[in-house]
Amino acid sequence: MDINIMGCLCCNPNRQPPFQLKTRIFGHAAFSQPVQLYQLTNKHGMELSVISFGARIIGLKVPGLNGQMVDVVRGFKKFEDYQTDEFYFGAIVGRVAGRIHPSTVKIAGKAVHLVPNTQNVHHNGGKNGFDTAIWTVQPIEEDDRNGVSGIKFRYVSPDGSEGYPGELVTEVEYRLTNRNELKIRITAVTEATTLLSIPCHAYFNLGGPVS
Repeated sequence: MDINIMGCLCCNPNRQPPFQLKTRIFGHAAFSQPVQLYQLTNKHGMELSVISFGARIIGLKVPGLNGQMVDVVRGFKKFEDYQTDEFYFGAIVGRVAGRIHPSTVKIAGKAVHLVPNTQNVHHNGGKNGFDTAIWTVQPIEEDDRNGVSGIKFRYVSPDGSEGYPGELVTEVEYRLTNRNELKIRITAVTEATTLLSIPCHAYFNLGGPVS
């Protein structure tokens, strides 16, 4: 079932807001957890598609030179492909992106044993990193006239997760503008000294899917 979320139009009930948000179930993760797909569109038809599994960008349609919409983000059409994805397509990666070798490091003068992915290498946050987490979602609504202009994802990584010290609360905001911009903002707050490097791991192909 599709759900349209839009701001109050009490001043002009026939007026469409410049931003619109649709959501539906994209698949089911472990323990039958539903994975939601969110599609945010601006007044020019630019469309951002993100899912709650890894707070991933799975599509970004922008106006091309010929006026047609072009998807400039690489991704998959089926959720099952994201479950077996080894390249972190569109995901938020953490707590630390990249490789840490050896997987035992010193943090605040103490030896910390991070969970290795393979052969004593801790890669992109470990075996259960941010890319496979189910993030909570909150629409970003500036005012009633504009409707929903963005989406905020939130994930709480508990103390000791994948070996990292301190609880970590991470928020990721994806916003569209009517200048056809995509803005990404990532913030994180920790309760202890820890390692941190959180990127959005989207693959952009400005030539579109056929190039």
